[in-house]
Amino acid sequence: MRVGLIAILLLATVSCSDEVKVPKGVLPPKKMSVVLWDIIRVDEAANHLFRLDTSYNLFLKSASLYQSVFRLHQTTESQFKQSFRYYQAHPDHMKIVLDSVDAIAKKPVDTLIKKPIDSLVIKKA
Repeated sequence: MRVGLIAILLLATVSCSDEVKVPKGVLPPKKMSVVLWDIIRVDEAANHLFRLDTSYNLFLKSASLYQSVFRLHQTTESQFKQSFRYYQAHPDHMKIVLDSVDAIAKKPVDTLIKKPIDSLVIKKA
């Protein structure tokens, strides 16, 4: 009886988990969404600069900026590409990633930027 109850509780805990299991080498949904958001921003910035100056080497600058994003998030281009292919093949998991990217995009800009605390400002109660 006791073993059955423990088994049911364990099964309920595992089945109710919101965490998506992905294969080894694939970025988890939360990390993938943050990396993807930064990749999208890099594309937008590079395209904007290209519109301003057509002599701008879009391919080389984009590649350099992508590498900066991968270093920032401690991942590699190959791991990102492998993860992206995995998510493309699993639309239910891709939806989770894209919903997270959408949530990040809808945040006000001032909440995304950490402002330094001014030690000279005194708040009056």
